[in-house]
Amino acid sequence: MLLDDRFIQRMAEEAGADPDGIEVVPLFSSPDQQIERIGRSFLSEMEAGGLDGELFTESLANLLALHLLRSHSSLGRRSRRRIGREEGFSRRALSQATDYINDNLPRKLTLREIAGAARMSPHHFARSFKAETGLSPHQYVVQRRVERAKALLAEPISPSPRSPGPLASPTTVTSPPT
Repeated sequence: MLLDDRFIQRMAEEAGADPDGIEVVPLFSSPDQQIERIGRSFLSEMEAGGLDGELFTESLANLLALHLLRSHSSLGRRSRRRIGREEGFSRRALSQATDYINDNLPRKLTLREIAGAARMSPHHFARSFKAETGLSPHQYVVQRRVERAKALLAEPISPSPRSPGPLASPTTVTSPPT
């Protein structure tokens, strides 16, 4: 896995830390189970190519960057108290985000554009959204798509004006006289 330094700096800035004063510190003493879990999730997504893969992998990248900042950066343990403690977001921001998701369910959605609809950084939005709804943005999008699919399947199918429909009488085909 490789995260661009600019991505980590952007995540630090969105989390309220000074991006220029941060250095990711390599730790070779023991494996990090959280990084391993995130890595396995990335690998699984690359192999399976699941529903909303881009949104899911973007969320994983944010999670990995935040974990690196909290546990493996020059901020040290004090970052656990500082990074990621912003206030939640307003009902209006939540409404803007859910309206955007519902209006764009058929499209490929990214965390950045959903957060943009709420006028928030992707990191702050993802954390605040989960705190408010109990679901990650990715889980919410998948849930809404499943609900929409169920609703569409429950709608009665109306015949097209051109097709005879399900109640059409059978047609008998006869051979021409010889």
